[in-house]
Amino acid sequence: MDLRTTIHDPPYKKIPSFLRTADQDLSDKRFGILYFSENQTKFDLVGASGNVLIPRGTQVIEIRIPEVVFPKGEKGWVPTRVFTESLALAADYYSSNKSNARFIIGLTHPRLGRLARKRWGFSEEAHPFPEEIYQLLDLGLKEGKDNPEQAKNLESLRNQVLVYQTIEDFSKSAQTNLGLD
Repeated sequence: MDLRTTIHDPPYKKIPSFLRTADQDLSDKRFGILYFSENQTKFDLVGASGNVLIPRGTQVIEIRIPEVVFPKGEKGWVPTRVFTESLALAADYYSSNKSNARFIIGLTHPRLGRLARKRWGFSEEAHPFPEEIYQLLDLGLKEGKDNPEQAKNLESLRNQVLVYQTIEDFSKSAQTNLGLD
């Protein structure tokens, strides 16, 4: 093994191949447990005051958490360090490979949103969608009384929070809080 080449390889190159996607696919990547995809926002993401935080059409990196299936009858949980490692690998990758994205964002349930804010320095917004989206969700909930599964999905979407950081803050946070320094 030639140490000169491995010393300079960024950490995301050293993880097993099943934990990350191929380098050719620049839009969707997997680092550890989390998926990251580069997209443009489809509508304005707003703050509690109604001000636009992230305008429609902004290039962003979205964090997606896959469903984790535990054996039937067992209550499972994923250790926080698994998310930390995934975020560190993503931060390393996106700081090593120039991206046009301005923000890293995720839509998640409030408990994970609070964790992202407290542990990893993300900003959190409880009602990030424009009011028209909530009106549509409420209408769907009224009509979805006959379809409990649809109502459950709409209610889950209605309660999601937005976590976000600029790419620069995400890289800085990763270096100090996620152990990349």
